[in-house]
Amino acid sequence: MGGSVAGLLAARVLSSAFERVLVFERDDLSVTGLRKGVPQAHHAHVLLGAGSAVLARLFPGLFEALERSGGRQVDMSLYNNWFHFGQWKRRFDSGIHVHNQSRVLLEAELRQRVFAIPNVQLRRGNVETISWPAGKPQLELDTERVAVDFLVDASGRASKLPERLAAAGFDRPREDSVVVDVTYTSARFSSRQKRDWLGLLLYPTPPLGRRAGAVLPFEDGELLVSLFGWCGEQSGYDDASFRAFAEMLPQPEIAEFLAHAERVSDFHRYHYREARLRHYASLSGLPPRTIALGDALCSVDPVFGQGMTVAALSAEVLEQCLRLPDADPARAYWARVPAAYRTAWELSTTEDFRFPEVTGRRPFGVGFAHWYTARVHRLTASDEDVYRRFARVMHLLESPSHLFHPTVLSKVLLQTMRHQDGEPKPRPRSPETPEHLQHYRGSQR
Repeated sequence: MGGSVAGLLAARVLSSAFERVLVFERDDLSVTGLRKGVPQAHHAHVLLGAGSAVLARLFPGLFEALERSGGRQVDMSLYNNWFHFGQWKRRFDSGIHVHNQSRVLLEAELRQRVFAIPNVQLRRGNVETISWPAGKPQLELDTERVAVDFLVDASGRASKLPERLAAAGFDRPREDSVVVDVTYTSARFSSRQKRDWLGLLLYPTPPLGRRAGAVLPFEDGELLVSLFGWCGEQSGYDDASFRAFAEMLPQPEIAEFLAHAERVSDFHRYHYREARLRHYASLSGLPPRTIALGDALCSVDPVFGQGMTVAALSAEVLEQCLRLPDADPARAYWARVPAAYRTAWELSTTEDFRFPEVTGRRPFGVGFAHWYTARVHRLTASDEDVYRRFARVMHLLESPSHLFHPTVLSKVLLQTMRHQDGEPKPRPRSPETPEHLQHYRGSQR
């Protein structure tokens, strides 16, 4: 287990089912701020709707506490401008919210709550090996040997569980890998510019563009600017290169923002080579009382912001399985957990496969999916019903079939027959200064 978001969620769930929960973590969690085990913490993070619902239930009052510390809950459409597939998406009250806060703030609040649970204990150490004598997991740490009744691997993308299974005589899980070669470059900025948005997203029209950017609210009235590129595209580490990259985005708004903003942090870069899915559930012989959760199981392209939500949905599956009477919770988990990550994996990898340089196993029908969803994206510029349906799928609240409702199908076909793509309309603006936005402006430095 680990002190990551996935590990903390697992600890919270396990605390209701076991007498004692041990959290093993290599990093020193007594040190506030960024930690070595989460290099992506410098960059943009959001919680999607499905993940937010799980966290709100497991940790009552969590989001209120985050807002008191500078986090933001905003309607994904009303307060944000998003340019994608050559069109600005419509701005209206969609009823679907995103939670914007730094990864450091979120983890700190979760750690405080999890380690306040009386039967949860933190142990500093690195798990060297795992074995399963007498049908129970046994951990070899730097200084001790610990036998446990149930083991959750939440050690992230660097998980060594497949190697440890092989060393113990089990089969290694089959892996799907989609090489996307995404690089983030980010920094925090302060600005007194008048804006009618909280968040600004500029995405390309694949495969013609491979650069994107985001400006998102941060704590202390700052704004986090992340520029990212697929297939090897990346920004430089200095102000001139950063702004030059922004000037090559499909719209000028981020470059215009940077021209009048003050950088208040160093630049940071994070490279994500490949999305990876380990098919533990397909193994005929599974290790007893052992599961994997979070990126140790399924790691998706971080541009889509699904990682923490997939971890939350997987923790919810674990919670359900621990409550099943007369059932092996590990076996039940492996049977049910694909439902927690399947939609995120399909959505993100399908989008990544728009770039011909991206390698991996392309599923049947991906060409049709690209054709259809591109038209759905364009409809979100003008049609509120289509946007709401798209948003619910994007936030993992509905399956992709939600976008094939007859009303959406008919609009896609009509748009195709009329060749209605056209030139982008001007960026949508707020008809008035929302109270939430005015409050945010008042907190700026």
